[in-house]
Amino acid sequence: MARNNPPLRVLVWGDIQSHPWQEHERPGRLQDVLDSIHWVYAQAKEKDVNMIVFMGDLFESKRSVRSDVFTKTIYTLNELNADAASRGISLKAIAGNHDLYNGECTLDSVEHWDVCNGSVGISRIGGFPLGFIPYNAVLPDVVSDPYQAFYAEPLLYFAHADLKNIRMSTGFTSKTTTLPDWVFQVDKNRAAHAILNGHYHSPATVYPVSGGLPTWVVGAPMEYSWSDVDSSRVRGCVYLEVDNGLKKVTQKHLENEAAPRFVSDPKNARVNDFIRPTAATTIHCPDTVVHENVKLSSTSPAVFLAEWLEHKGIPEDERELYLDTGRYLFGG
Repeated sequence: MARNNPPLRVLVWGDIQSHPWQEHERPGRLQDVLDSIHWVYAQAKEKDVNMIVFMGDLFESKRSVRSDVFTKTIYTLNELNADAASRGISLKAIAGNHDLYNGECTLDSVEHWDVCNGSVGISRIGGFPLGFIPYNAVLPDVVSDPYQAFYAEPLLYFAHADLKNIRMSTGFTSKTTTLPDWVFQVDKNRAAHAILNGHYHSPATVYPVSGGLPTWVVGAPMEYSWSDVDSSRVRGCVYLEVDNGLKKVTQKHLENEAAPRFVSDPKNARVNDFIRPTAATTIHCPDTVVHENVKLSSTSPAVFLAEWLEHKGIPEDERELYLDTGRYLFGG
């Protein structure tokens, strides 16, 4: 019985959507993606998890992926998965909408992943039943024998699905007005604690069925574009722990502090963040002895950067290095 086993520890992540991210303007963005993948697996190792679940959407494009992006992403995952598998960690992945094209699933290219694609599945890890629902899952309206266990047993469900009223990015909410049929069936499972959902990049807790099971939206492990500017929703992964009595599930969102963010005010920026200046922007230098603000004389990115680097005391002959990194990049 599961109640006689140690607690179950699961790390959940997804929606990495690997691609160059305007590589001619931002030379380091693909590396940011790869670094975020490494960060996720470092959290799994630190938490000593039993299982890692990828929630879908490995690449941004479902039709074509540049060869170096594909190779570096797959190589990174294969290497990290091999290490995780050698330590006895179960590795599960569910197909997202970005992973499916013309009958093929991109996730099949990754070694060691047990991919859930096309139909739902149950995995029992240490005696704990968990349900998995890919984006392309086809379920009957009426609960039939093959699905009775799926609707009655899992403690947690992991899905990649369209849901109502989910915040997708700053100022943009999902336009979906209906829910998949499986949501109503799963909500009747008295053993279930929650649904975890991928697909959306901003983490949140919502209730698709009023008064029903909570849905924990996992979110993406990093911010991707200016649509995320000044987001209050931290990006990273979710750590779950299920006690051995099956009575309690705790969840914690772990923030990927190493990943660059998009901010409008430099005083809120961390190292490597992307900054978009405005006419009212002031530069704040928290690492100086005197915390002083410097007014911008121009909103031009070039002038802004020159003033900032001068104020930071960066020698003129070294300023080109800051430009080459692509980190201090401003855009619409």
